[in-house]
Amino acid sequence: MYWTFGFSLLFLFMLSYPPTAYTIQGRDGPITFSTSMGLWPFVVTLFALGFFMSLGKAAVFKHIPVYYPKHVGAVGGLVGMIGGLGGFVLPIAFGALLDLTGIYTSCFVLLFALVAIALAWMHLSIRAMERAAQGEALDRLPELPEMQAIHNPERTAMPRVLEDWRPEDAQFWANRGRAVARRNLWISIPALLLAFSVWMV
Repeated sequence: MYWTFGFSLLFLFMLSYPPTAYTIQGRDGPITFSTSMGLWPFVVTLFALGFFMSLGKAAVFKHIPVYYPKHVGAVGGLVGMIGGLGGFVLPIAFGALLDLTGIYTSCFVLLFALVAIALAWMHLSIRAMERAAQGEALDRLPELPEMQAIHNPERTAMPRVLEDWRPEDAQFWANRGRAVARRNLWISIPALLLAFSVWMV
């Protein structure tokens, strides 16, 4: 999540910076130059932003049972509700900001502020929860605790985890690997078809 928020802040800053003209008083007179983003840099930056944001969306639901094991349903519903409200409120806020400022990149400024608040909130919440859970041991942790494997694997591991996977071994492939690969293939194909159909809509 730190990587997701960090790169999102970087790309949103690039997108939120409006086309600007500068005039510097030089020795031989004023020096004028401008900064603006062309079409293809804008498209590439937007796709990169969408890629890193898509990584964070799945991670949100992964962290719910880790940090709120007794309130998975309530927290999951709250996350879904906020996501649904975002699709309703944000377009209205984008239009209001454009009317107030007259700057087309003001929508990215709002997203930059929201991501910055979310990053600070997440970091402070993680530090507070883990300080309450481990006390003085947290003083030896780095500033970004999620970068270090400090959680108990038994709490986050799925009940059926594939611990041995050697597809290049012919005997293993014949005894177990082929069945696992075929099962995963049949599970993933309908999920991918459903995802692409929803995406096309």
